[in-house]
Amino acid sequence: MKSSRQALPAVSRRTFLVGSVGTGLVMGFGLLGGCNQNGDSAVSAVEQLSQKAFSPSVWFEVAANGDININIAKAEMGQHIGTALARIVADELGADWSRVSLTHVDTDPKWGYMVTGGSWSVFTSFKALSQAGAAGREALCSAAAAMLGVDSTQCSVSHGEVSSGGQSLSFAEIVQQGNIDKTFTQEELDALPMMAPSKRRLIGKPTPALDIPEKT
Repeated sequence: MKSSRQALPAVSRRTFLVGSVGTGLVMGFGLLGGCNQNGDSAVSAVEQLSQKAFSPSVWFEVAANGDININIAKAEMGQHIGTALARIVADELGADWSRVSLTHVDTDPKWGYMVTGGSWSVFTSFKALSQAGAAGREALCSAAAAMLGVDSTQCSVSHGEVSSGGQSLSFAEIVQQGNIDKTFTQEELDALPMMAPSKRRLIGKPTPALDIPEKT
């Protein structure tokens, strides 16, 4: 994949947007261009995502049927980088790995600095992808809690479901029926609790590589 070194527009900060758009749940980084006098976002996450008013574009989407697609902006050179990066998102999201697929993106400048080499891909992407997965988990958990009539602190997320007590909702049910329109500032992303290494189900564990069929 050809590296893109074109610079993105200079911005002071970004927000992470999570919203139900069209037929699924979409997540991406939004430029803080439309803010009110208090500095709060004047446009909802759903509106910004539907207008594609964000850069770079979304890193992953949850479809209405519960399938999860993760966008990979690093070149595949035989190292299964798609599987490696997807596991970071999927672990923090609490995804069902059997529902995860990959898209190796094009060379549009919106994807940012796409150089691949020096074993940098996982190291330089880990924090951003972990935070994106955690933000998605928090948004799904909040929406599910409202649907179940419980506090979000009473919910857990695993294998593509949000559970509380004896009740559970799949990601598909939450996307189809829930109200998801959430924005995270960088400070809020930094404060999100990350999964303890001992709780990870995918990273560092035997996991079917999603890159093999296409490469074969």
